[in-house]
Amino acid sequence: RYSNEPVRDVRTMAKYLVHRAAQGVAGYALRDMPLVIAESGTLKAVLIEKRGLSPERVEVIGLGVDHRRFRPLDQLGARQELGLRPDACILLYVGGMDMYHDLRPLFDAGVHTSVPDIELHVVGDGEYRLLYESAAEQVRFPVVFHGQKPHRMIPTFIAAADPCLAPYQA
Repeated sequence: RYSNEPVRDVRTMAKYLVHRAAQGVAGYALRDMPLVIAESGTLKAVLIEKRGLSPERVEVIGLGVDHRRFRPLDQLGARQELGLRPDACILLYVGGMDMYHDLRPLFDAGVHTSVPDIELHVVGDGEYRLLYESAAEQVRFPVVFHGQKPHRMIPTFIAAADPCLAPYQA
């Protein structure tokens, strides 16, 4: 990861220095490993170029998807199974509520925007959940926090959604 936050004060300078130290430790540890698994050829190239790993010590094993589980499902049936409104425009986020996923722009937009029939559904948990629940109280459309759900239920939530959201932090 790269630090892209501008260094404007002592706090951000401290964060930057901690980040650089962590990157140094990570690079040292990676160079000491007999084998490193990368999820893509692009990541392998970065590990070779930026971390100094030899190409024969980096193996690419792509991310896998269980296509028996994650396949197109009937939206109306999924909504009935989950008890969701059949006529709503359902925005869905599934994942961690942490520093890597920024849901705040959704809540900020929801404070100033009133769109009929939109609902935001959030599946997952994390250290930012209380912050997001507090922000959701100001939103002008329904926001439902479902908490953690078993992995087997996630395809049903995805099928019930109109768009699925991936709000990654830059």
